Amino acid sequence: MKRRVLERRRRCRAAMRVAAMALVGCGPPPAPEGLFPGIPAGGDREVVQADPGPGDAGAGGLVADGTWVLWTETATCVATMGVEVEGLSESLAIVTLEDLGGGLVRHALRNCLIRQTPVLGILTEIPDAVAEAIPEREYLGVLEGGWAGAAYLSQESVEMWGLALADPWGEPLPDSPDDPRVWDMDGDGQPGVTLPVGPGLCDVWVVQRSFSRWSGRVEGPGRIAGGGQARGEERVLGATSGFCLAENHVRYLDAWHRFALMRADGRDGSPDLDRDGDGRVTCDEVRSYGLGPFGPRPPDDAHCHAGDGGPTR
Repeated sequence: MKRRVLERRRRCRAAMRVAAMALVGCGPPPAPEGLFPGIPAGGDREVVQADPGPGDAGAGGLVADGTWVLWTETATCVATMGVEVEGLSESLAIVTLEDLGGGLVRHALRNCLIRQTPVLGILTEIPDAVAEAIPEREYLGVLEGGWAGAAYLSQESVEMWGLALADPWGEPLPDSPDDPRVWDMDGDGQPGVTLPVGPGLCDVWVVQRSFSRWSGRVEGPGRIAGGGQARGEERVLGATSGFCLAENHVRYLDAWHRFALMRADGRDGSPDLDRDGDGRVTCDEVRSYGLGPFGPRPPDDAHCHAGDGGPTR
């Protein structure tokens, strides 16, 4: 029995290596392991039940299909007015998972909510209409298996606000609202995306491109969690006040990013966010569930002056 379990584990790891090579072939290399505190970075694990291969969770294990909610917390250092402070961006998105076999999982993501913490008391609002107007995107992930502790790695994906780029990955961003690559994503008659700054201070028109990938472990049949890597850039195209035309320098703090991918259809003990029973989870239902259950933290400016060490593992 032990020999059969070890053989299945070897086949699983071989399949995951092939899947990872395919993933890397269509995107940047994998994020480093060890981003999720409390979960070992690798090595052998004790198998206490039938050891499932990728895409075959077995009894009580995670199955990569159906409707999930992705929570992300991205940390940055914002340099403004001669100081550097930490800013956090929290987001919620609906993700449909499809098991492609061999450890590969297709993700189809729709944004629902994006919130930022104030910088020196000034809040830039991301209206829900803006979040929902961001085009849906697809990307791949690699899942080692359905057991607790199995490794998860997503492909890097790109998210664009108010942009239509022929090369989303490398094309320079436009600097002018008259650039034909700029489009009125939120449909308010202004270029790019309109973000209120305030309260009541001004409106700013921006375009933005950001990249992210996530690396973690299966926590249970309805949850994957860990950390990640992110980067991005923004262009201010105009504003209703000169104060809002200034662009702040932003530095990403990869060591402090977090994510959780939670099943949201009521299966395997997960929350059922389909509150009206119409058979689908909507952004209104996701926003009603809120950020609170995911445990967002307050900003800590000390992170901007502590090097790249990140949290103690």
